[in-house]
Amino acid sequence: MTPEKVAYALQLLAEPDRLMTSIAALLGVSRSTLYKALPQLQPPTPTAGRTPVSAPF
Repeated sequence: MTPEKVAYALQLLAEPDRLMTSIAALLGVSRSTLYKALPQLQPPTPTAGRTPVSAPF
């Protein structure tokens, strides 16, 4: 992702009806590439704040 594409993605994200999927398609990249270029937008991980449970082996 070029700095110009990152800036454009941020502009598009400011629009309330824009989705990451549509922005990624518009820029010609995958959603994961978009998230890597904009780490501040990472979705929370499902295990955040939880204590891992040991397997009962």
